[in-house]
Amino acid sequence: MCSTRPGRRILAVIIFNLLIVVLVFGGLEFAFRRRHSRLVGSWNQHPRALRDQWTAWRNSPYFRGTQGAQHDAQGFRRDQDVSVEKPPNTVRIFLVGGSAAYGDTGGYPEIDSNYSRLYNNQLIDYQLEKRLNAAFPTRHWEVINAATMEYRLHQQLALIESVLLRYHPDCIVFMDGYNDLVSLSTASSNYDAYSSTPHQNEFNLLANPGSAGSFLFFTTTWLKANSALFLSLSEHLQARTNKAQHKSLAERGEFANPVRLSDLSLEEQSQFATSRAQVSQYIHVVSQIHGILDLDGVRAVFLLQPILILTHKPLTDSERRMFSYNLRLDGPLLAYDFEQLYPQIATEMEAAAKSQGFSFLNLTDVFDQTSQQTFSDYCHLTSEGNRVIAERVFAFLQNSFAEKALAPN
Repeated sequence: MCSTRPGRRILAVIIFNLLIVVLVFGGLEFAFRRRHSRLVGSWNQHPRALRDQWTAWRNSPYFRGTQGAQHDAQGFRRDQDVSVEKPPNTVRIFLVGGSAAYGDTGGYPEIDSNYSRLYNNQLIDYQLEKRLNAAFPTRHWEVINAATMEYRLHQQLALIESVLLRYHPDCIVFMDGYNDLVSLSTASSNYDAYSSTPHQNEFNLLANPGSAGSFLFFTTTWLKANSALFLSLSEHLQARTNKAQHKSLAERGEFANPVRLSDLSLEEQSQFATSRAQVSQYIHVVSQIHGILDLDGVRAVFLLQPILILTHKPLTDSERRMFSYNLRLDGPLLAYDFEQLYPQIATEMEAAAKSQGFSFLNLTDVFDQTSQQTFSDYCHLTSEGNRVIAERVFAFLQNSFAEKALAPN
């Protein structure tokens, strides 16, 4: 009898401690869900993105983020749902691209934390839709934000084929440049955009499980989708990691601006030559997109997005600090890539637009006459930056918009 009492006491202690742990973590989970509800209206279990067999990842339906983003039932960044069947007398336009088109917030809170939220009604698509409905009231205009964080052009082609064409678009506007050039900056001599899609390993861990790494990644993914506490802790850890990385990179100091080829090491010069030889891949994917859309009578409009280190706008104090900080973070090779290859992309895009018949607008000078702050970091935009771009796109396409307004439905 006596020998069983210590065992019972140990079991009771274990159960008691487990109950304490459950109560503590349960209380914290409840508190974080309440906090999330106060910020966005209600707790939901929808992450920003889902894994996708066509595009590697896509926007999740019903997502509501603490930084102002809200997705509709179709996964578009929009307050109202979009019907598959286009309503009568409607002109439907999609905006696609990466995080700048999506409306991501500033990534340099250590420099400027005034742009930590950006709401749907502050984005390019909202401003352009409002402008079109005011200018051409005889038609109903929809401009739908289908941009996705980190997307490259080839992922947008996959999105068009797997999702967007079923919504019967009249026009698709692409705002790209930054993400694709970052991929090109590390390109090999046999570079292929499709095989270089980011996060492929993460997709394979979920789609093709078979290792401890798969189990761990699945578990963390599940917890992020179902636990406000775990999601908040992971976001906090990611923010601290980003801040530490930024601090480490910024400590490498200043270098010549603009960068000269001779400022690069021999290895960096070799990588630049390889990247420059692959720029035609950007135009190749654009041509694929235009060809697919042309088959369905959809107009393609390509915008080369503005970036901070190439702008000639009068910089605000905050933008000036971000400009210097951005150069240190990028390092001389990436800065040189943007200085040399971004204009090359623009030149080749202009030639391709003329020969193939799509529309191209270079936005690198779009803020040259704007004194207000338009950048919230290296390429992401403030609400004023989004408004200026919407106005430029409207002016660029005004004649074709007018023709569409007069055309029979």
